[in-house]
Amino acid sequence: MRVSHRRAAVRCLTAVAFSLVALTGCSSESDGQTAATAPVTSATPSASADETAPTTAPAGGTDPDGTPSSTSAAPWAGTKQFVQIEDARTSDGRTYLSVRPAQKKAHTQFEAWVIVPGEGPYTEVRMAEDAKVLLSVPLGDGKHASSYSQAEFVSRLTAQPSTARSLLGYDLSFDGEGRVTRLQSLYTAKGRRKGFTETDYARLLDAAHQQLGGPIVLVWDNLNTHVSRTMQELIAARLWLTVYQLPPYAPELNPVEGVWSHLKRSLANLTKHSLDQLTALVKTRLKRMQYRPRLMEGLIAKTGLDFQPP
Repeated sequence: MRVSHRRAAVRCLTAVAFSLVALTGCSSESDGQTAATAPVTSATPSASADETAPTTAPAGGTDPDGTPSSTSAAPWAGTKQFVQIEDARTSDGRTYLSVRPAQKKAHTQFEAWVIVPGEGPYTEVRMAEDAKVLLSVPLGDGKHASSYSQAEFVSRLTAQPSTARSLLGYDLSFDGEGRVTRLQSLYTAKGRRKGFTETDYARLLDAAHQQLGGPIVLVWDNLNTHVSRTMQELIAARLWLTVYQLPPYAPELNPVEGVWSHLKRSLANLTKHSLDQLTALVKTRLKRMQYRPRLMEGLIAKTGLDFQPP
């Protein structure tokens, strides 16, 4: 009886021992799997994480594979943009422009544009070989836009000082590859006044009346500010002022035409290397004419007009 009880006890202890071994093995395997699959955290980023992190190409840069991104290759493909041009160059027979978007607004008093400069960096774009270039003053020779070659445009733009370039705006058209196919210049800048306003004329006339101490007879042309309703009201409020309007086109009756003609003759055969030099010379010649009363009297007499008040 004792032997059977002892054998049964041994068998129970053996079964318990095997159960403990099995449980220990399962626990170790489970712990190993958990350790293998659990994420590893670190206070500092690993090198592999940096190498595999996604890269975003900056504007005007390249894609991660090193090829030019579509944004940098053709930022304005198939669009029309109003821009400022900081610089232009020619390389290997191709013309490149450094441009930056800007805004334009119609001038409230003149047939011109107000240019609102943009912000940010300039972007270099390429002109198509057959791109059309239309320029007006000051880059062009006339008030209305005329056709010029790309080489002429580069030469005329680079001859302008940087301060003058900031006053210019351009309408650009781009093809599907982002090349400029058409360029047209516009002139006037934000805050830059193209001529006298009605208030400016009124102040000038008031100052002349105060200095001369008598009535004034004014003869002028049909500039929009000369015939505007605001100007008519300012004239009516000054009883000492008599105004005569010239016919719509009568240069022979306008003494100012004689002033410009005399000035142009004095500038003949003179070469200036920049717009600033030419501007300074014109101001000097006009100043000299102010101290030649007989010249002024002759220009007035040439019109045949009688400036004596009725």
